[in-house]
Amino acid sequence: MQESVIQSREVLQLWRHGHLIAYGLKEDDLYAVAPSLRDDLEKSVVAVVDRVGTASGTVLDWSKRGGYSRTLKLHWNCPKCGQQWWEDYTEESKNPHFGSSGCDCADWWLVEWSSSQVSDERTNACS
Repeated sequence: MQESVIQSREVLQLWRHGHLIAYGLKEDDLYAVAPSLRDDLEKSVVAVVDRVGTASGTVLDWSKRGGYSRTLKLHWNCPKCGQQWWEDYTEESKNPHFGSSGCDCADWWLVEWSSSQVSDERTNACS
């Protein structure tokens, strides 16, 4: 397994009426998800320090591998324990992707992937 880098970092959370609306490393990340809340007086932004790990990811088309999905999936493994994670990949997905974790090793993941690999995955889907 690759060497894991897990650091304590500040993670921002956007809350409204007791519900977590968005999370990110920068305030702009929060409002990319919920732009209408930028000027909302009933929202709050909370900064917490959590464990953020880095990992390398691969974008896969499940439909080409015997499964079914309407979207491509970004896959990565925890570099420490090997547990696999995935989230939807879209054209708007940022690289690196900042995503949640259910792994005991990290609270969040920053996952990088190769844009040429995404192109190859799309091209192969049409063959």
